[in-house]
Amino acid sequence: MSWKVIIVATDAVNVSADEFLRACNDYPTHFGKPDAVRSRLEDTLRGAFWESDGTGHFGTDDFGFEISLYDINAAKCESPVEAHEEERTADVQFIFIDVRGKGDPVRLLAKLAKTHNWLLIDTAADDGYAWIDLNDPSITGWNAFREYRDHVIPDDEEHSQS
Repeated sequence: MSWKVIIVATDAVNVSADEFLRACNDYPTHFGKPDAVRSRLEDTLRGAFWESDGTGHFGTDDFGFEISLYDINAAKCESPVEAHEEERTADVQFIFIDVRGKGDPVRLLAKLAKTHNWLLIDTAADDGYAWIDLNDPSITGWNAFREYRDHVIPDDEEHSQS
């Protein structure tokens, strides 16, 4: 079980995160080609590594990230860019981060987003999806997820980063 954060490259902050995701085709979000995006992620997430299917991994002693790069069809087919040979040159439209573990991953995610002029969407906000304020990142969504996870899966092994 993981907390999901969506990273977008857009200037559509004048709309709610819910509205942005419902009408994402109306708000362009382009990161570039998968190799360039992976390189930018590695600039901040030192030690990140990538599987042959394009899935990325990054970990600390307290938490771990599973990173997926998606094209514009992600909302419809949830197909990773790297999953299909014909899409290897498609521009990345969304970065999904599955966060596992404990600690505070939000500060690192905010640093990643600020460094590259990206935005973060918290998928566990009280009222649906919400933008994470990069200047004052709240761990409310992360804490809500952890409380839920710890309630339904009290086994400490599930909370590890692997």
